[in-house]
Amino acid sequence: MKISRPLTSLIIAACVAALGLAAIGADSDVTPEQRRAKANKDNASGNIKDAYDAFSALALDRKDDPMKVVNDMNIAISCLQRLGRMNEYDAFIEKVIKAHGDNWRLLQAAAQSYLNNDHNGFIISGQFERGQHRGGGKAVHAYERDRVRALQLMEQAL
Repeated sequence: MKISRPLTSLIIAACVAALGLAAIGADSDVTPEQRRAKANKDNASGNIKDAYDAFSALALDRKDDPMKVVNDMNIAISCLQRLGRMNEYDAFIEKVIKAHGDNWRLLQAAAQSYLNNDHNGFIISGQFERGQHRGGGKAVHAYERDRVRALQLMEQAL
């Protein structure tokens, strides 16, 4: 019996989807502490991208331990710096703030992070991108912008 090409593609897609769901189901049995331990191990062994993926997922999880989310966010930011992806910093930290806007410790840590990070960036197509950039764009310094955002976060923490 000969199977048509579209049917073969459909069968392969169904198998891939089933494997993906199985992987998600197997991963859901892992506790946040186990994920955090694996992420710390990845970070220590130099697997920075894997560590960033894990710590950012923990920091963005609304159910993350309020006492540990600050450390998760800070390590994820450190990973971004080591990866040279500081252009993702602003979007990441704002997502974490949105997820944990009622946690004063996180808001204070985010404010500190804004004050202590690199303030250099570029205006590209009307958008600010933190960090270095190849090619065009206007170089800018964002200290005042970051200071104002830090003050807003401290006021929100109160």
